[in-house]
Amino acid sequence: QQPRPFSEGQCSMLEAQAVSAALCRETLKRNGLEEGVHLHHGDLRDPASLLALGGGFDVVTANPPYMSDRIGALPQHTQRRHCRHEIRGGISEFVGAAASFMAPHGRFCIIHAAPRETEVCEALAASNFRALRRVDVLFRGLKKSVAFVCDAPAGDSGAAPSSIPRCDEQHVEVQTLEVQLPDGTWHPEYIAICESLGL
Repeated sequence: QQPRPFSEGQCSMLEAQAVSAALCRETLKRNGLEEGVHLHHGDLRDPASLLALGGGFDVVTANPPYMSDRIGALPQHTQRRHCRHEIRGGISEFVGAAASFMAPHGRFCIIHAAPRETEVCEALAASNFRALRRVDVLFRGLKKSVAFVCDAPAGDSGAAPSSIPRCDEQHVEVQTLEVQLPDGTWHPEYIAICESLGL
């Protein structure tokens, strides 16, 4: 939850990896944001960790691991292993956790690997999210990632998951973000986005 302009106490973060949480705290400190951001070290599958976050968030973002823990050899390095593979929950767990803490008119944003787009859509439908926008992220002309912006869950609307609109062009606004051109150089649109964020 991070409105603009940024105001104290309006951003809550949950990080499962101790090393990543420590790095994040250092980043917040260097940017003078440690007093305005509530960073929690915990697992989203742990009810106590979720309760510590509070609720009623206007915006929830998620960047789950892209690979199943059943695909490929798990890296020996614990950071790589947990960041890349679904060791602490997968798409459904991330989407379900978000659904529990949304404000009635909030937005949920999630990004994942393009080959798993169908799984993301199924998880969103199962939690009664309504996809509003899909952003196809291209690297060197190839669709590598896909991001979704969703309405808060339907709640008491009575709509069954199967009746929730799907994520294709017939049901949602579709945009394209090119990060790299075919020759490997950064796309001007991506450069502009980074500059707008002060990067």
